[in-house]
Amino acid sequence: MKLISIVLLSLFSLSISAEIYQIECISKEIDGVHRFDAKGILVSDDFNAVEGMINIKTVKSNEPSSVLVFEQIRVTGFMKSFKQGDISKNDFQQFFLKAENGYLKSLNLIIGLDVPQVSKIVAIDNFNYRSDCQYFID
Repeated sequence: MKLISIVLLSLFSLSISAEIYQIECISKEIDGVHRFDAKGILVSDDFNAVEGMINIKTVKSNEPSSVLVFEQIRVTGFMKSFKQGDISKNDFQQFFLKAENGYLKSLNLIIGLDVPQVSKIVAIDNFNYRSDCQYFID
């Protein structure tokens, strides 16, 4: 993971500073809800542009044999920070990401909002996968 952090930091070498986020998403099994688990590293620059690498596992609801695993998916996008009182009583961040992968169209990772299963991945076949995400800043 540290090697990936160094590589991602080099991508943002022209920016003044960069934030490194270790992302982890853990889903709960809820009947009728497709889910995903994810783990990876995201790096944001001074302009909130984001690049990173993520491992993702998707599972369709009530179909345990439908597991798809995507390793070392490169993602790009941007993040937006929301302050306490703007929308929620807590601060939270939202990462809007596109995956360089044929199956995953977009990732909308929301971290810090007190709403269960709010993070979402949309697949090319328009299935929506849900999860709870958190991050750790390096």
